[in-house]
Amino acid sequence: TSQFVNLGRVLNAGHELTLNVTALDMRSGPHLDVTFSGSTNTNRLLDLGNQPAIVFNPQRHAQGYPLGSYFQQKYTYADKNGDHIISRSEMTIGDTATAHEFIGPVLPTRQLAITPTFRYRGVQLNALFDMRGGNYLYNDTEEFRCTSSAFSNCKAVSDSTAPLADQAAAIGKLLGTSYGYIQHAGYTKLRQLSATVDVPAALGRRMNVNNLA
Repeated sequence: TSQFVNLGRVLNAGHELTLNVTALDMRSGPHLDVTFSGSTNTNRLLDLGNQPAIVFNPQRHAQGYPLGSYFQQKYTYADKNGDHIISRSEMTIGDTATAHEFIGPVLPTRQLAITPTFRYRGVQLNALFDMRGGNYLYNDTEEFRCTSSAFSNCKAVSDSTAPLADQAAAIGKLLGTSYGYIQHAGYTKLRQLSATVDVPAALGRRMNVNNLA
């Protein structure tokens, strides 16, 4: 009485670039190589077969937008009386016509990895720096702590020194929107660091090893 049919069309497009640079090369001296690996990605749902958006709040598959994008009712806020406390009267929530505004994609739109390698007199140092950006993440844990748990156990609802944005996020949830808890998920981190030391031949023969890392 029914059958499954693939009605959708999705586009993934992007660019990748790898660049190897010898930044330092001295005869019988220090040597430094650096590798840059970067990419961009555009993800878009082109066609959903004339079907309505597939919603799994606060994400959805909507035609014309990246898969799994975040949509929520947006708001603005202002500490009008200067007491560093955001109240409901200082919040402005979008009307029902804009209740589900596009916030951003769940997948990174840009990535970059930098790998420097330094060598000098039998010592080699390697590192990996990883950078990603353009995507968002739903901080459901903080939202639960601030607005859904029995004790409202978070700084945003109990401490006037909390950032105004955090206070507004908690009030926004009480007014029906998770907009403040959908946060930028980009990062830059040192993912790996290693060192290798060549063991002198005489010592290596005694230890039965060639190098140490």
